[in-house]
Amino acid sequence: TRLPERFPIGLEDQVKTFSAEDLRAFYDRHYHPSNMCLYVVGDVNTDVVIEYINEVFGAEPMQPKDKAATPDTRTGYPTDEPSRWPIRGTVVEHALNAPRDEHFKVVEHEQINDFSVNFCQKESMQPTQTVRDLRQSLIDTIVGMVLNFRVHALRMSSNDPPFQGISWSYSSSARECCTMNSFSVSAQPKNWREALRIGLKEASSIATYGIMESELKQAVTTIETHYAQQARQKEAQDSSTWMRRVMDAVQAGEQFMDPENEFETLKILNKGLTVEEVSERSKELFKPVLRFGAEGAGTTAFVTKPINEEKMQDFDQASFMEVVKEGLSSPTPPDAFDLPEELLSSQELEKIVEDRKPQVESRVKDPETDVVTMKLSNGVRVCYRKNTARPKEFRIRVLCAGGRCLEVPENQGIAIAGSATWINGGCGGFRPDVISRFGSMHGITYDASMGSEYLTLDLLVKSTAQGTLKRALGLAWLLLERPDFDSKALERFKVRVERAHKSLDKSVNRRTSKEFFTNLAHPDDAWRLQELAPEMVQDFTVEEVRKLVESQVVPSNMQIVISGDIDPAQLEEVIPNYFGTLGSGAASPPWLGRDEEIFRFKFSGHGSYTDGIHVQDDVERLYVMMGFPSISRWGMLKNTEGLELDFSAGTKDLEMPSTLPDGSEYCQAMHASRCLSIANDIITNRLFEEIREKRGLVYGISFAWRPYRILPGGYATIAFMPKPDQVDESINEVKVALKKLVEEGFTEEEFDGAKGPMVRKVKENDKTNGFWVQILEDIESDISPKDMLCVRKVADHYEAVTKEQAEEVVRKAFGPCLDKLTVAVGKSGPKEAEGPEEPEA
Repeated sequence: TRLPERFPIGLEDQVKTFSAEDLRAFYDRHYHPSNMCLYVVGDVNTDVVIEYINEVFGAEPMQPKDKAATPDTRTGYPTDEPSRWPIRGTVVEHALNAPRDEHFKVVEHEQINDFSVNFCQKESMQPTQTVRDLRQSLIDTIVGMVLNFRVHALRMSSNDPPFQGISWSYSSSARECCTMNSFSVSAQPKNWREALRIGLKEASSIATYGIMESELKQAVTTIETHYAQQARQKEAQDSSTWMRRVMDAVQAGEQFMDPENEFETLKILNKGLTVEEVSERSKELFKPVLRFGAEGAGTTAFVTKPINEEKMQDFDQASFMEVVKEGLSSPTPPDAFDLPEELLSSQELEKIVEDRKPQVESRVKDPETDVVTMKLSNGVRVCYRKNTARPKEFRIRVLCAGGRCLEVPENQGIAIAGSATWINGGCGGFRPDVISRFGSMHGITYDASMGSEYLTLDLLVKSTAQGTLKRALGLAWLLLERPDFDSKALERFKVRVERAHKSLDKSVNRRTSKEFFTNLAHPDDAWRLQELAPEMVQDFTVEEVRKLVESQVVPSNMQIVISGDIDPAQLEEVIPNYFGTLGSGAASPPWLGRDEEIFRFKFSGHGSYTDGIHVQDDVERLYVMMGFPSISRWGMLKNTEGLELDFSAGTKDLEMPSTLPDGSEYCQAMHASRCLSIANDIITNRLFEEIREKRGLVYGISFAWRPYRILPGGYATIAFMPKPDQVDESINEVKVALKKLVEEGFTEEEFDGAKGPMVRKVKENDKTNGFWVQILEDIESDISPKDMLCVRKVADHYEAVTKEQAEEVVRKAFGPCLDKLTVAVGKSGPKEAEGPEEPEA
């Protein structure tokens, strides 16, 4: 390969010299039936498809039209092929396990922020074709899982882990005709020694002492949970998933298995596994790492590091080998570890229920959507819908209004710090790594996020095992009722902020975005859109972040949304026990009576232009962000100097459909939002066609409308990468194209080309739990106008929108904002140059 010798995607100056004859010659050399594989996956008639393939491709000659590309019989490569591109079926020969003349390589660059090392050795490729191969692959997977368990426990036990990552992979490449055995460690430059030492000690420990019985049990249970779910959902998988699996199997020369057969085979194989066998294999797999540097070893260490890094001045091959020797010496056995069978026991829950006596105050089922809404005695609102499109899968989302809107300038970032400490700090007295292992073992993934307006807890459950619903609800209950807020989790968050901030000055996209959002907002609120800096979060205490999170996680401010393959009777039986026993029910939402004060954001009423951003790099690149304030999800824009818009429900300013195609009621509350969602794709396509395809001014361009749900406003952005000598022209042409589209509207072809796919997408998404969880957010909320009408017949609502109605919303929502454009231009390159002059308005 020539990848180490040249820029992978090519150089622009070379591309400009290519002729049509050059491209045709390349096509004839590589694109011919003997070097192709056609995959077809979907609900098709096999005989008809095969007949059609023969009809279309049957006349094509098998060998390349370019006779010079005929493969050499010895090497399998075209005789004059400059890039040594393998022909299908070619066997690439490697000197496997051969001693290396160079076993230590270092790459330094200004754009590299961290230290990383990858210990690599190529091994012979053994595709999974037999049950014996599958068993070997299963053992290798278990070894990797055990290492991940241990590394995660190390990370969670420290307030400042010296390493950023410790990982091992054993991956096969059909293209390269080999398997790559690699062990990697990454860290901040100041921690390179300690991180490398810890990583190698873990590798040495698993090779020397193997794995424990408890680790084998956890790994086997996790694998069976995963494959049982794959087998159960095989009829629900989309064609792209099947296509990927088929292609991977064919390209690797592996036996493709039906998911049900694979699951049943793995269950049998799992029963025969022993700790001794897996431990012996781990010794073999990590042997290349342990032998690194030894005479005759075939392992190479590839190091990447920042150039001229002050905290790595002592780094060289000798110091590296010294740390390697320390890390591999005196391995220690792993600590004993057992997972609990359950996090919240049935006996403990019964006592809580008996003490708090939860009740269902109201229950309503919508006949059109089958959505059930419930109000519990403690104030929690529950909304659920049974959906069997994804068998044995369900989602739970907990929403608490407030989010970062509860921050003030003096405690900027405290909401994000709170959610990170909450979700990574353990719960119910269990360490965070225990919670994580418990979740993976039972097919439960969980996460929390702190957005501008909401604190959100998400659980995704994929398991066919009995008791899965109660396990998931028990975990949610502990996270909401008994979070531990471990101080180590807060310190780890501060370290992540420091690392992200350090890399800010090396990213032209992030630097430009920061400048753009700072100028888009009013000076009083610009701090809300800024990236966090270390000095903002360094003084936060656990008590402060806990207080902010717990002020939102109160029953009267909590909505639970559930969608998936669940038994409604079983769910309604346990909902009061888990969610009706949360909190005392007396605490009020933190925004109650202050919603206009809390949920308030001011945009700048004036446009601006900034072009002084420069990032040092050896590649010249431009990045531009343009944008303007716009309306919220509910058609509102307030608190923007000289500009207020109101297209909310009941307004007389917009023409709307009177009914849906079937004569049922049309939801007016989301009309503006619906129109702009369709227009979003139209604008992106128009800009791509006008600015990139016709004029060739940019490499890529996109448009996005970002509405808030509670805050009375939103914003629209246009991001693109112009060519260095065409910045002014590209900005002006974007302005012209936007103005023309807003004032003159769009063509029937553009409208149909956006609305049609939108309707189809909604109909497809209607089968997913993620879609239903999202559209059921805020339903019947005290702080949102969303009601059940907003979630009925969503696809039909998009179908009802006409071209003229969409054009009207675009004209009225975007038109007044176009003269308030905020523009930020960033540049990366070898040296800072004078910025372009500000283009004409």
